Amino acid sequence: GTISGELPEVFSFEATAGKMWEITAQLPEFGEKFLGIYKFDNREYWETLIANDSGSGAGGQPRIRPFIAPEDGTYYIALFYQDWNDEFGEFDFTLNYNPSTLLSLAPGTPIVDVVNSETGDVQYGFMGQAGQLVRITLQKLSDEGGLGLNVYSAEDEVIVYMGRESRQATFDVALPLDGFYEFVIRNSSYDFFSTLEYSILIELPEK
Repeated sequence: GTISGELPEVFSFEATAGKMWEITAQLPEFGEKFLGIYKFDNREYWETLIANDSGSGAGGQPRIRPFIAPEDGTYYIALFYQDWNDEFGEFDFTLNYNPSTLLSLAPGTPIVDVVNSETGDVQYGFMGQAGQLVRITLQKLSDEGGLGLNVYSAEDEVIVYMGRESRQATFDVALPLDGFYEFVIRNSSYDFFSTLEYSILIELPEK
C-alpha cells in the first residue's frame, strides 16, 4: 500500500502464545522508520508496546524477528514512516508477516557467519535456566567491521556490548530466568557497507 508521514498504517493479527513470527517492512531508503507491535486489553498505555524496531533488517529496513506471542489474543502492527524532505507525501510500502524460525546456539559448537547491510542484524536463540552459568565468546574474524552483541531475556537486556576495535570478547553470565534468550549480533562499524565475519561460542562452565 501507501503510507503518509501524518498517520501510521495499522494492521491486526491473531496469535497463539509461544508461536514465533517474523514481521518485516520495506520502505523508502531514506527517512525515519518504525515498526511496532501492540497489545491493548485494558493495559496501561506504557504496557501496550510489546516489540519494536527501526532498522535491524537488511538494508536498514524495520524487522521484528522473532516475535513470540506472550499470550493468546489480538495484536496490532503499526508502521510509521517520515520522509525527511517531504513531510506530507505518500510513499509505497510492503509489510510481510510470516512464521519464523531461529537457529539455536548449542553449547560447545561454534557458529561462524557474517553480518552486513544485506543480512541485517543476525539473531540466534538459546533456552536457559535461572542461575545457569553461561560463557559467551564472540570473536572477530575479518579485518573490517566491528563487534556488537545484545542478549535479551523475556523481560530485560542481559548483555549490551559494542567493541568496535576489539578482536574478541568473553562474558560469564548467570542467567536470570528460565526460558528463551535472544542473541543479536550487530556490525558496530561506522561503515554501513562493511562486512563483519565472526564466530560465537556458548559454553557451560562449572560454577
